[in-house]
Amino acid sequence: MAINDGDDDNPVYPLVAGFANGENLMVWCLWCCVWHSHGHDPADAIGSVEHRSAHCYTNDSPYKESGGYNVQVSSRSFASVRKLVKEATPAQQEDIHAGRSSEAIGRLRSQPQPAP
Repeated sequence: MAINDGDDDNPVYPLVAGFANGENLMVWCLWCCVWHSHGHDPADAIGSVEHRSAHCYTNDSPYKESGGYNVQVSSRSFASVRKLVKEATPAQQEDIHAGRSSEAIGRLRSQPQPAP
């Protein structure tokens, strides 16, 4: 989902859910198969949208290629959604970083994004 029109002055960024964890917003990355952490002002309203640069370590991430994503602040806490997705193991993270894939990585990447 994108929230702008995609012309040169308003590039289209993917819209992802961000889950509050203190002063951080946690975003599930379906490309790296891990949670990325971004700074966040806890006073920001639920439903507000903030642009963030992608912290992806995989070179094939569309988030990285597009210049980041828009994060919508969820009413759900990180603690309530953290275990809804399975993270890549350290060995899988190394493979993802090196551009290698496997059936297991494919399954991790096909997990549904946690809903806001």
